[in-house]
Amino acid sequence: MPLSAWRRLSAGAGTKGERLHDWAYLELADLAGGEYDEALDGQAWTRGLLIRRKIADGDLTFFTTWAPSGTTIEALAKIDGSTGSP
Repeated sequence: MPLSAWRRLSAGAGTKGERLHDWAYLELADLAGGEYDEALDGQAWTRGLLIRRKIADGDLTFFTTWAPSGTTIEALAKIDGSTGSP
């Protein structure tokens, strides 16, 4: 992955301040939400891969995403942070 794909973003505030990590996001497919749930009919969704890299040691964690089209990497990082991930 090129260096330009990585963004240093916060996953939210922790007890010692902002939880900064490097993040990259790859959009894999645009899908019609109605194909999976009638309540999502008419909405475009994106399946993606969100990658979190620890600044200290470069350790990688991978997340598959299913989000409304146009969801930003900043929003995805915040969502990851709100789920209790370290």
